[in-house]
Amino acid sequence: FMDVRLQNGNRDGHHGSARLGITSGAFNISGPIGKKTTYLVGLRRSWFDVLSIPLVAIANSQNEDEKMRFNYYFMDFNARVNHLFSPNANAFVSVYFGDDKLKTGTKEKGIDNKDACGDFWDEKYDMHWGNLLVQTGLNYRLNSGMSAEFTAAYTRFFSSMKHVSNYIDRAQNHIQ
Repeated sequence: FMDVRLQNGNRDGHHGSARLGITSGAFNISGPIGKKTTYLVGLRRSWFDVLSIPLVAIANSQNEDEKMRFNYYFMDFNARVNHLFSPNANAFVSVYFGDDKLKTGTKEKGIDNKDACGDFWDEKYDMHWGNLLVQTGLNYRLNSGMSAEFTAAYTRFFSSMKHVSNYIDRAQNHIQ
């Protein structure tokens, strides 16, 4: 059994942090909104798409007959607002959104081609997936050892995959 919960915002003041790493960066901030309400917002994103641009360019400069494509990133967003009605009762609304994209493929010069114009195979693969969760709830502490939580949630998972393969005959300007 695993229980994963988003923490409440800080009641004592506005606080935040930022992290920049080699492959990703993250930012979060939290604090009070009035005396009884708090917020928390966090965002994380990878840099793989940015880092891959020069690496793919270097790899493609080494081979005239084949060019590759590569692009990937992920992103996560979290937000939560919590309101304290009394020491025993509070309500919350939270949102999570995750997004991942991968694009890859190749463009190759035809092996059997003796024509100076050149024939090419052009293949592209695009994948996109992620999820969304919106949740609201009420927590009530009945006594020191017992509590109750009422929650309503909406969740959506999405994904798509696309593959495109084209043969380009440059001599006849024909695409299939």
